[in-house]
Amino acid sequence: PCIDTKLNRPITKPKIIFDSKSEKCRIGFNNKELSDEIKTDRDYIKLLEVKTIEQLEEELRVFYVACTRAKHHIVLLTEKTKAEMKESLGFAEERFAIVANPIIDDTIDINCKEPVEEPMFASEQKVILGIGRLTRQKDFSTLIKAFAKVREKMDCCLMILGEGEEMEQLKRLCKELQVEKDVYLPGFVRNPFKYMANADLFVLSSLWEDAGHVLVEAAYSRIPIVSTRCPYGQEEFLEYGKAGELCELSDVDDMSACMERVLSEAGSTERT
Repeated sequence: PCIDTKLNRPITKPKIIFDSKSEKCRIGFNNKELSDEIKTDRDYIKLLEVKTIEQLEEELRVFYVACTRAKHHIVLLTEKTKAEMKESLGFAEERFAIVANPIIDDTIDINCKEPVEEPMFASEQKVILGIGRLTRQKDFSTLIKAFAKVREKMDCCLMILGEGEEMEQLKRLCKELQVEKDVYLPGFVRNPFKYMANADLFVLSSLWEDAGHVLVEAAYSRIPIVSTRCPYGQEEFLEYGKAGELCELSDVDDMSACMERVLSEAGSTERT
């Protein structure tokens, strides 16, 4: 968001929607304090014909410049995002501020203490946890493939909390890999924190994730973490590997090696 420091409120609330089928990017605004070059109709909607990623990036650069031209600060979530925005927009350091989203509150502690009823948590089996919408962005297919490799070497199971359009595709993958009996896809759950508090490993397999909330929540729950080096914020939050294992994007071998290493070390370490 672009913040007016005098009034302490957002000046614009832009919304960007990219439709890959129609190859159009719709940018909408609810504020009239924008330059004339992007006021295309009464609702301040601009339709962009986008054929390549490069074209989309250039249109978004023009969009960001127009939105921030007369504003005081640009508030971002991570240092990596700030570095790229500085390079792209050419603004001075003082135009940017890093403010993390407020994520942790007292309800998480209460939810973590809620008992789990699933039998795997009462067994010797290691429980690996993934959380998020079942979409391409989350890349749960790589997580399932990595789990299949780990499953060959140790007794473990995988639980992925969430629902989405890839549910059936992921179920078919589990059958192909012959791990369907050890992969649980319960869909949406009201309280994911009780699973974080009792699982042995949390894996974030996303292809991109701007300072993922679930990673912060997992760390607060004191569950060991493996995360991809996805843009933006995961490496920064995990202190570039000091606070959790980092693996390359969509790399089954790298992810499975990290998972196996963490699970082996966690076997002799009690959560504090």
